[in-house]
Amino acid sequence: MRIGQRIVILAMIPGICLPIFSGTAEARRSRRAPDVDRLTPAQKMALRTTATVRAIQRVGRSVIAITTKKVVRQNPFQRAPYGYPHRYQQQHRTSSLGSGVIVSANGYAVTNEHVVSQATDITVKLSDGRRYKAKVVGAARNFDLAVIKIISYAKLPAAKLGTSNDLMRGETVIAIGNPFGLSHTASKGVVSALKRTVKIKGRTFNDFIQTDAAINPGNSGGPLVNILGEVIGINTAVHRGGPGIGFAIPVDRVRRVVNDLLKYGKVRGAYLGMDVYDYNGPGVAVSGVQPGGPAAKVGIRRGDIIYSIKGQTIVDVYTFRRLVRKLIPGEQIWVKMRRRTVRLHVSSLSPRQAKALFAQRLGVTLDSAAYYARRMGLQTRDGVVIRKIVRNGRAWKVGLRRGDVIKRLDRYTIKSVEDMNRAALRLLSGRSVMMIVQRGTNSYYVTVPY
Repeated sequence: MRIGQRIVILAMIPGICLPIFSGTAEARRSRRAPDVDRLTPAQKMALRTTATVRAIQRVGRSVIAITTKKVVRQNPFQRAPYGYPHRYQQQHRTSSLGSGVIVSANGYAVTNEHVVSQATDITVKLSDGRRYKAKVVGAARNFDLAVIKIISYAKLPAAKLGTSNDLMRGETVIAIGNPFGLSHTASKGVVSALKRTVKIKGRTFNDFIQTDAAINPGNSGGPLVNILGEVIGINTAVHRGGPGIGFAIPVDRVRRVVNDLLKYGKVRGAYLGMDVYDYNGPGVAVSGVQPGGPAAKVGIRRGDIIYSIKGQTIVDVYTFRRLVRKLIPGEQIWVKMRRRTVRLHVSSLSPRQAKALFAQRLGVTLDSAAYYARRMGLQTRDGVVIRKIVRNGRAWKVGLRRGDVIKRLDRYTIKSVEDMNRAALRLLSGRSVMMIVQRGTNSYYVTVPY
């Protein structure tokens, strides 16, 4: 290459490289933080509005502060101090504070059952300061959930319910409520763990969400929200061992309970379609399977050994029935057995089916005492009569016989077959049942294993 050509090429290099280097410098300057002093107020606000802020803004208007008044009766045997007898003759009112979240524009809100339990007066306060009276529509003590209706003709802001099926450990969540009376407080944390078992005042709850978002007294009933502003749980409890350990009910469970409370006024009893008994070993053994029931549909049969339900270990029949009592019709559960693990669809049981199952377990046939009073020579027309009884069945072994009339089942008075149906529906999870039975003109108590 000649000297002149080399000089021309060297002269062209700065012209080629200068745009490259200048472009790199411009890119570096663009990645730098903007000069805040040169931003407009709107631009500053846009930078400050993070995903957390947007989530709180979406759901914050739907969070309510709940104030309840409860009547506490004084002990009638407590001796009043001299000069102040009237204070001990009156009923004392106490106030408590909790939280809730509006889930429907027409005023239905969700909270914890223990927030509104025994309340004689309920007042809710919205984030904009509006106050309304409210009433309890339905409550489920076993799930610590309640639905209240805000008495208002105005359209109220409702939160969007998300899903708790796809929650991830470490996912950002926000708890909103009224801790210690500090209205509409938000705290940020993560999902610490899933499917926790928690004991609250002697009651055991399963499948709780654990979070380190600050949950304190007054947060109960408030929403746990994901970063999109969707409700993924209802805050319920805090661990007494220390801060940073709070628990919330998953929103999928909340949705099922709320639907039952709004439609039926209570949560329908879960029905698995099988009976179990204790045996020498871990778990429980299946003693019978109802044809066409949920257990029969997935291939569970008599003699199978069940070790766990929804990941909860089954120790005995009492544990099995306690877990069944926590189930909600419509949900899918995993049942681990000796042979295999099956996914079972929890069904509901009608009152008539409940009575039939009750009679089958006890080995009796029940009919109206009013209908059979004359032909069987009964001394009463109230209750249900044992028309047939299986020899060596559960009822036979405790002394019941044909012609006995059941007048009471645990705490439920039985006057008709319909009363018996409703009572049997509430007794599916008991270990034994106490009855008042009339034989001739005499009545006596009897306890039957159930």
